[in-house]
Amino acid sequence: MILQNFTQTFLIKKIKYFIKKKKNEFIIIYKKKFVKLKNSVFDNKIRIFTQKNFSKSELINLFDNLILIKLIQSKFIPVHSSGFYVDNKGYLISSYGGAGKTRLILEASKRFTKLKFFDEWCILKENFVRPLRKDMLLLHYDILAFKDLFSKIDYIRAYISRIFKSKIITELLRIFRLGLPYKYIHFKKIGAFRLKHIFFMSQKNKKKVSISKISKKKILNLIMRNFFYEKRMLHKLISVNNSVAEFENKISIKKLYQCLLSKYVKKIFLRSIFIQNQEKDIQLIFKEIIK
Repeated sequence: MILQNFTQTFLIKKIKYFIKKKKNEFIIIYKKKFVKLKNSVFDNKIRIFTQKNFSKSELINLFDNLILIKLIQSKFIPVHSSGFYVDNKGYLISSYGGAGKTRLILEASKRFTKLKFFDEWCILKENFVRPLRKDMLLLHYDILAFKDLFSKIDYIRAYISRIFKSKIITELLRIFRLGLPYKYIHFKKIGAFRLKHIFFMSQKNKKKVSISKISKKKILNLIMRNFFYEKRMLHKLISVNNSVAEFENKISIKKLYQCLLSKYVKKIFLRSIFIQNQEKDIQLIFKEIIK
């Protein structure tokens, strides 16, 4: 991929995500800024032209989407999930954000000395998972829920961050090292492992945790919808790419994702798990998963 800067004035009445398209290129509005892509996103060589005021985080976001497209093209499936390997069994828990995936990993780390795990994203190939990154992002409530795993100073700073709701105050406290709204931590136990169980975890207004069998078709749809919900811009990027008549290289990424996922989960036990909406009992949820 080749990255260049460009400056151009656009006169449009309504801001849309994409502005089509000219021969072998198209322009997108990415976070209210213009990006021009030459060649299909499925080609080996892509040229990217950005406005000069594009920030590093915005570039990382854009490249993240393009890398995920290439991974799926190469038959590696990115899954929004957390997972752990204990007692010779691999568990993957997929869910929408805020359900408690990270706290389940911390619970596993607290209970077992011999384990492997990953958090937030993994790459699935056959029945084997690999972490997308070697660290974990922990929010203040994760640190407060597992204070025995962290220093007293981190616990106090996380508690201070919980008290203040203002984003400006929270950021100032973080800069002066008084608050701890989040922390990236490297764990030696983050690693790859073979899967035996996949759960899709959903939050419901229930008092008890319940686990039940789920059809392959249903869990595939849930996992795929979760992925494209988290990566909405990726889906829109591919949609406009495939609408350019001059591009020869076009792929239905949803069909490819579903096809590969269906193939990779053939020998894996599939379950759905329903948990409480509020006041989650992480210890109970963990016990139900591994029993």
